[in-house]
Amino acid sequence: MEVSDRTRGVMHEVRITGLSPGVRYRYEVTGEGMAPAGGEFSTAPVLDVPFRFVVYGDTRSGSSDHRAVVRAT
Repeated sequence: MEVSDRTRGVMHEVRITGLSPGVRYRYEVTGEGMAPAGGEFSTAPVLDVPFRFVVYGDTRSGSSDHRAVVRAT
């Protein structure tokens, strides 16, 4: 599967659909003039109870972004 976003900028959001539950996926991010970088993630297993989770990263100097995340939780 390949997903792309060709807009210029420093922040991108890409929605990936069609993933299966309980599967580990590997990904690679590439771009013009940059070395490829990658990682992996696992999708949640099928559960019979609802759950919520938060993924939180370093917002560096984005204090307004940090406040928005805190307010949303």
